[in-house]
Amino acid sequence: MNLKIYISAFVLLLTLQNTKINAQQAVSSESVRVLSTDVRKYETDLIIEMILDISDLKLASNRTMTIIPILETQNQSKALPEVLINGKRKHIVYTRNLLSNNPGNNLYTEVRRINKTKQQIKYRTSVPIETWMRESILALNINLCGCGGKQEKDSQLVLVNIADIKVKDVKGSNELPDVAYITPQAEEIKTRKEEGKAYLDFPENKTIINFDYRHNPIELEKIRQTIDKIKNDKNTHITDMTIHGYASPEGNYTENSRLANERAKALQQYINNLYNLGNIKFTVKSTPEDWDGLSSYIKKSNLKNKNQILAIINENISPDAKEQKLKNLNAGESYQFMLHEYFPALRHSDYTVSYIVKGFSIEETKEIIKKYPQQLSLQEMYLLAQTYEKGSNEFNEVFDIAVRMFPDDPIANLNASSIALIKRDIAAAKKYLAKANKQSPETINNLGVLAVLEEQKGKAEKLFEKASTAGVPQALSNLKELEKDN
Repeated sequence: MNLKIYISAFVLLLTLQNTKINAQQAVSSESVRVLSTDVRKYETDLIIEMILDISDLKLASNRTMTIIPILETQNQSKALPEVLINGKRKHIVYTRNLLSNNPGNNLYTEVRRINKTKQQIKYRTSVPIETWMRESILALNINLCGCGGKQEKDSQLVLVNIADIKVKDVKGSNELPDVAYITPQAEEIKTRKEEGKAYLDFPENKTIINFDYRHNPIELEKIRQTIDKIKNDKNTHITDMTIHGYASPEGNYTENSRLANERAKALQQYINNLYNLGNIKFTVKSTPEDWDGLSSYIKKSNLKNKNQILAIINENISPDAKEQKLKNLNAGESYQFMLHEYFPALRHSDYTVSYIVKGFSIEETKEIIKKYPQQLSLQEMYLLAQTYEKGSNEFNEVFDIAVRMFPDDPIANLNASSIALIKRDIAAAKKYLAKANKQSPETINNLGVLAVLEEQKGKAEKLFEKASTAGVPQALSNLKELEKDN
């Protein structure tokens, strides 16, 4: 049985004494209610905001409802960005196709309808005003489509007579300017890596790994867990591994060089015997004496003569001569302390497992982001966010995860700053904007939004002007709003 939506088509002409429709006055059909409508008419543009309530909508899994706000007169019309509401199956098809098909510039948002639940959609857009629009009406065209895109119902809900709205130059003080986002580029090959340190124990001057010796069972298990996690994941493929062996500075440098190299090779052989890794690239490196590691420990220490120790470490002399100088310092007291407290940690094998990750569909991304977000690209997370209502918890959370996975990426930080600004979290916004590309016009726009929050409207105006000149549409809208407020 086909789902039928019966919507009463009627004209609601509201005579307004100011720029806002009564926010408490709702208009509705049997399935869609407009809880509030706010239309502000300026000399150059219209700002339109509304809250759509679809809580009473019963939408079958294979049906799509499209809500298209439209400005129209008897002879002319302009469709505004539309709201797409999908049943479960239609939503799955939509998200699967999102990666390969551009949703188009006239889509405001796509929402999956979950029947018998409360769902509201906050809508906001601006449009440059043309002469004919001053005498137009604002209406909602509501279309219901079934399988194969066949249209089943087409109705109209008229909201506002634009001619009755007086031009106003005042913007509400609590309104936030529009933030900007950047769509990340796709990663052609998603390369990732897992890193770790293994503190293997060897008998003095030996290079054979004894699996049961001292802490070796624990350290070898750490390595196996790292490799197993990647190797057993159907979404990943190991491409190369690196082992870098280090020895501590005590003893003869030449002998330490041999030990570091052969112990690293012993770990490589252990891994090769344990796994069939095919033709991956396996690199083995060694550092005979980890003087850099020792320097880091000394800098963090409370040793009274640590400046003297650091001076010896930094001297341009042979490693054996450095060690002897340390032994001679304050009768060897400092050397003995380092020998027992620091040197054991300088004997380590650093390992890196590099791998590639397959690309994911939107539906796969929804699952992967919960368990292995590091496997996702910024673009995959961005596209997932577009399937949620702007400003929703799900929408915001995706960008929060993205910046945690890519903490130094300029685009991840720019988009995270937009979420922070929407939340009016000035401290977080500043932190993210500090890592965004300062030359990006989207960053400049968001810096303008930050300036508004900090009540620096003169600074905000200059930033919006600069971003608007660079072609950021949000900046142009913000600049017009700011000018009306002056």
